[in-house]
Amino acid sequence: MAFHGGSCFTPSPLSFQRMHLIQVDSVQRWMEDLKWMTECECMCILQSKPISIEEDAQSELILSSQHGACDNLQILLRRAWIISMELTKIVQKVERSRWQKVHSMAVRANYNVCSMINEYNAFTRNPSEEMNQLEKLLMEKCSELTGITERCLYLEDEQILSSMKSCINETLNSVGHYFGELIEAALTHEIQVNKYRILISIVFIQENQINKASVL
Repeated sequence: MAFHGGSCFTPSPLSFQRMHLIQVDSVQRWMEDLKWMTECECMCILQSKPISIEEDAQSELILSSQHGACDNLQILLRRAWIISMELTKIVQKVERSRWQKVHSMAVRANYNVCSMINEYNAFTRNPSEEMNQLEKLLMEKCSELTGITERCLYLEDEQILSSMKSCINETLNSVGHYFGELIEAALTHEIQVNKYRILISIVFIQENQINKASVL
């Protein structure tokens, strides 16, 4: 603490007010980010919740066992569609220089990508090294996108903001590329699993028919 002429320096009321405004702005932005992160997850849960008693009983049986291959595909495709729509909207908001919206939607997309990866890894078996690498690259680019869009919130120079658009678009292109590659690899994996299960079912049915014929 510095002393001048025997008296200690005390911050002015204006500096306290500015610090308070910065803190309030940070809290409000965090709450806004939290809203975007959880909104989509809540909608997915509500959309998947059955209405009738029969459906509810059936869903409990399904949830008590492992996800089937078809369930895995539906979950993956639902997540992929949501994220694709979010990335498209981010591009539109960037063109309109809606930086608050751009950042909020980038945070939400980042969360949904992470959620999709965790959810898929929870029920998939033996993901390939290619998929693991794509997941890592995608998450890195999503974090990079969130960081870039957050910096735009503090910039006021229109020239700098305009130059940031190309940087954001380049990062979005990378996100879209790795996202598309990951979804394609995951779908290929699930199709192979489906194919294997169908072949096993055919063999099982044929063996049953042979056993029944031998008994007769």
